[in-house]
Amino acid sequence: MKFLRGGNLGECSGFRVRAFAITHLVEAQNQEGFITLDCGLPLNESPYVEPETKIHFLSDENFIQGGKMGRIPANLESENLKPYSTLRYFPDGIRNCYDIRVEVGRNYLIRTMFFYGNFDGLNVSPEFDMYIGPNKWTTIDLQKEPSGSGKEIIHISRSNSLQICLVKTGATTPMISTLELRPLANDTYLAISGSLKLNFRMYLSNSNALLRYPKDVYDRTWVPFFQPDNWTHISTTANVSNKNHYDPPQAVLKGDAIPKNLDGPLTITWRLENPDDQIYLYRHFAEIQDIEANDTREFDCLLNGETITINAINPKYLEIETMLTTIPKECNGGICHMQLIKTQRSTLPPLLNGFEVYSGGDWFSRYHLQTQLLRLYQSYKSLKTARNRNRPHPQTPAAATATAAFEPVRPSVLQLPQLQTNETEVVAIKNISYNYELNRINWQGDPCVPRQFLWDGLNCSISDISVPPKIISLNLSSSGLSGTILSHFQNLNHLEI
Repeated sequence: MKFLRGGNLGECSGFRVRAFAITHLVEAQNQEGFITLDCGLPLNESPYVEPETKIHFLSDENFIQGGKMGRIPANLESENLKPYSTLRYFPDGIRNCYDIRVEVGRNYLIRTMFFYGNFDGLNVSPEFDMYIGPNKWTTIDLQKEPSGSGKEIIHISRSNSLQICLVKTGATTPMISTLELRPLANDTYLAISGSLKLNFRMYLSNSNALLRYPKDVYDRTWVPFFQPDNWTHISTTANVSNKNHYDPPQAVLKGDAIPKNLDGPLTITWRLENPDDQIYLYRHFAEIQDIEANDTREFDCLLNGETITINAINPKYLEIETMLTTIPKECNGGICHMQLIKTQRSTLPPLLNGFEVYSGGDWFSRYHLQTQLLRLYQSYKSLKTARNRNRPHPQTPAAATATAAFEPVRPSVLQLPQLQTNETEVVAIKNISYNYELNRINWQGDPCVPRQFLWDGLNCSISDISVPPKIISLNLSSSGLSGTILSHFQNLNHLEI
């Protein structure tokens, strides 16, 4: 995705975020529900509080069966945040999976970060696949992304066990630096079906501050974006009431952009990398000026010439209002042109505080649990400072300067229709594995699907991807078992004799 300004396409400048400051985060916020894993961190160094973000990190050791600990070279450690100094790599097995307990039906922001840093001295950046449960999420190619990579998805869990898997696909070894989960309000970021892919999230400001936790209680990332030739920035020191569950940071709410031409539109134009993407727009408005009694601020929102608001927008004084499109929209040819246009009765120009765009997939698929996945360059391994341009930098769709365009986030929408294996049977086979100490390297992830990762000794009935697979046979004759037969076997209800 690229932003267009003045008819010119914004150019990609790799993964560097130029001329960006990171706000010093000092406020104390509740991190209840946050799961933040420093992959490869020894247990005796866990937990710790990362001083820049104040986020509590845990070792990943109790969340995964295999893998080995790695550490980047000392000269890179001094330039990066602590979480990116260590990593976990997986020289053994094809599929290695994190198994994380989550709340069924909860909406989660899931973020993974990868920084190779030539930790093994081989100078060969890895390429491998990522899966969520039985479905492929994305490909990590650190040969194309030498400064590191970050992937993010907003995803509703259908089980209390969330499995994030790294899958070896060639000669190189999969690795991971951090894995983060953030619970969101369940009535936010909902698609007609599946998960949402973030195209970008920005706040309209001439600041150079990248916002995240604790400024944002959900640890979303907000990138400043401003067009100084076309817009004026207005701000307030008063707190803005935030009564909806989207809860943007106060730094987003306290500033607006308005067009310099007070009778003209406020316009944002961007290009989708996938022209067929269907998008959801989330627009955050707050009136921060105490306007005169005889003045009115009222405007419509248009996307490619089509009005997408039922009623004109009339922002409330010092109170946020979030407006979203409940039905996904399309941009002809992948060029999206959003305008806020004042109505005839309005005496004041339109305004906008913050703006988020997400993509969805095939809304008419017969598989009601299919999901689409998101790719977002959001690596925070260089949050300390941007003074050394040769080190890894944050990977966000960032405005380089007040006149620079957004860098592309290279979105990718994938269909993930395969349902997980029957949950009762998954719990049973995991308990059998634990109690009999069956430390088999490929007994990770979903037992039955995808078929190429079927657990050794199991056979499954896989009739349709919209029906949960069932375990129909189990052969443990080579395991040398003895003793009591566990009650968990009775929960394998579909075993065939």
